[in-house]
Amino acid sequence: MRTFDRGRLACPVGSEQPEYLSLLDFEGDILDRNKRSVGLAKALNGNDGRHTPKLVRQPATIDQAYHREADRGQRGSRVTIMEFQADDLLPAPEIDFAILADGVHASSGKIYVLGGGWDTIFVQQFPARHHTLGLGLRIRVPWTRTDQELKLSVDLVDEDGKSLFGERRPVQNFRVARPPGLPDGSDVGFVRTMTFNGLVFPKPGGYAFRVMIDGDERERVRFRVLARTPG
Repeated sequence: MRTFDRGRLACPVGSEQPEYLSLLDFEGDILDRNKRSVGLAKALNGNDGRHTPKLVRQPATIDQAYHREADRGQRGSRVTIMEFQADDLLPAPEIDFAILADGVHASSGKIYVLGGGWDTIFVQQFPARHHTLGLGLRIRVPWTRTDQELKLSVDLVDEDGKSLFGERRPVQNFRVARPPGLPDGSDVGFVRTMTFNGLVFPKPGGYAFRVMIDGDERERVRFRVLARTPG
């Protein structure tokens, strides 16, 4: 059986097709990022060594990018295909920092923090209800993602990964504008705060806030909730 060590082939997609890229490249190279309407063809190696394009029609997100191998039997080929949307080739927003505090407030591009920087909550008994806590975030938005609608969501999970919010996780939609005079290509910083009142922790142990942008986890802020010992 003959095996490809490396291959890459692209064919145009008609304007009626959704925009996505599919990559066939054993060394992980990426096709021209400026080609926004490109579909990868499957490269099938016949005995004559030629490549026959076959359009791949299923888009997938960058976090769902996958490799698939197909043995072609008597055709004697093995290919690996990686697929994802063209938009996901662009840099994604990131979390510069996240801080837990007794209280947080965002104003004029700054985060005002009261009693911040802790990682442990001590309680008398379980289940425990904590009166209030705040989460402060600084988000770095790439130039190419400014002036676009973005979705920030937060989930609270225990150390087993079980969500305490379920379907009630808080969601904030936001859009970051390009400040006047900012050099082209610069990232734009943006701050957000969330306050959580009356959280109930059913048992002692580790917990974490999962911070997600457009459904992708960008930060996990860990802390503990423990019973206070006498003395």
